[in-house]
Amino acid sequence: MSILIISITIFLAVFLGLSAVLLWLSRSKDPVERRLQSVRTEAPGRRRAPGETPADIPDNLITLDQASYSSLRADLTHAGVRGRYSVQWYWVFRFLLGAILGYACFYLCERLEMSAAREFLVIAFGAVIGFMTPFLWVKSRVNRRRDEIRRAIPNVLDLIIVCVEAGLSLNAAVQRIAKEMRHTYKDLATELNILNQEIFLGISRADAFRNLALRTGVDELRSLATVLMQSDRLGTSVAEVLRVQADTIRTKRRQRAMETAQKMPVKLLFPLILFILPELLVVILGPAAIQLLRTLAQTSR
Repeated sequence: MSILIISITIFLAVFLGLSAVLLWLSRSKDPVERRLQSVRTEAPGRRRAPGETPADIPDNLITLDQASYSSLRADLTHAGVRGRYSVQWYWVFRFLLGAILGYACFYLCERLEMSAAREFLVIAFGAVIGFMTPFLWVKSRVNRRRDEIRRAIPNVLDLIIVCVEAGLSLNAAVQRIAKEMRHTYKDLATELNILNQEIFLGISRADAFRNLALRTGVDELRSLATVLMQSDRLGTSVAEVLRVQADTIRTKRRQRAMETAQKMPVKLLFPLILFILPELLVVILGPAAIQLLRTLAQTSR
């Protein structure tokens, strides 16, 4: 019982200390950032630089730009996890889940009275599983979210084309479609709402579409942002550009589906050889082998 109390005390002390350190690190600002913040406040009439995020932007609108682009924050943003302290909470959750599963394995080993070597292996395995589970969840969420957005882009572009040809501006059409599609295509509608709010806060439309591509990590949206920027620069028809882009995305999706279908026979080859073919041979040749053994046994007598 004393070992259990000591273990709980050590666990709580380590967890609270780690949380306090991460919270302090997340709230402390770099001196250069503090100086830039003071310059922004001293010059309220200054023109915002391209790609710069406003200082008063809400937490749920924290976006990616070239200055704050990092691998972990990009993965969390692509998974739909946003916030000023999302990276810190991500590490806290990984360490916390690893400690909880490790302690659960320790408690189970004590109840089962395992040897020291087995107990160490089980505890290490549980801690590693707990530590890696959030990482695997983020990767899975990123892939699933990208697939959902890719499937939704052509249909959403068609609706935007209808709205633009009816007389609405591109921003008004995007806002209308995001409102109408919030239940059908939830992820893409959320990203379009963020795009509209960024434009409302003063970010240029080119930078807003570039941030949309960075937030999702979808190549189709990156090419769409590039095409829209060129359309604004050259003065071409937005509806025609969106129509061509929708057709291109559908063609790429069809080609991707055909590529996946061509890969299926190769992927099915190894499961067929390793798991299905041996059982099939046993079912087909098993009765004949049994009958052959019985015949040989009778003739030997």
